[in-house]
Amino acid sequence: MCYSVSYLTHKNEIYARRLGIPTDKETSFFAQLDQIRNYIGVAWYRSGFEFPGLPVLTFFPELKVIPGFWGLIPHWAKSKDKQKDLIKHTLNARIETLLEKPSFKKATEKNRCIVMLDGFFEYKHIEKKAHPYYITYLDKRPMLIGGIYEIAPDNIPFSITLSIVTKPGNALMTEIHNKSQAGEPRMPLILEGDYLQKWTSSPAQEAIQECKNLEINNLTAIPVGSLTGKNGIGNKPQAHINIHLNPTSQ
Repeated sequence: MCYSVSYLTHKNEIYARRLGIPTDKETSFFAQLDQIRNYIGVAWYRSGFEFPGLPVLTFFPELKVIPGFWGLIPHWAKSKDKQKDLIKHTLNARIETLLEKPSFKKATEKNRCIVMLDGFFEYKHIEKKAHPYYITYLDKRPMLIGGIYEIAPDNIPFSITLSIVTKPGNALMTEIHNKSQAGEPRMPLILEGDYLQKWTSSPAQEAIQECKNLEINNLTAIPVGSLTGKNGIGNKPQAHINIHLNPTSQ
């Protein structure tokens, strides 16, 4: 799951409030956000398998907004062929096995981050047909998603590579993500309040134990038109428009 995401613009002040950015630091923070968005472009819809850049918050030694390459490359993957093969499998990282998987262990222990998104896309399968939904907050505020990263090798045009961390789905995702390759509904690790600091600052095992049980229920699933293919919407504002589709009536 979570192989397609969205991030937009003009939400600087909301991010600043949610992250507790001091007033005297806001100008620098806003400039970083604008610079990153100009660099990676606006995304209404992005597939992970395009390996796009995503806006990322890192906190050591200080808070910075940087572009991250979606598809984590572990430090031990030296050859380009190995790296190319790995990134197809490291778009997401299951929170339950972060410290078990060789690709994720070091990043989880040393390099946890926050991915800045407006929402993500998921498919509901009904009678062999997949219906896309855009998942976002009810009040449309931006999401802050737990991630892990590694310093990027020289051949990658970003300073870091990253994975989005996932956890078992809530009630909404159980309804929507009803044909998961993982065998169960999944969702991104959406963080709020004190859990932002817990994820980025606590020891790895403690961060996992505390954050994996955070319940996020103030979400909505918006049915949208076909995103890909010959007649797909692609990276356009229409990717967020409710088409008033009722799949159960099809």
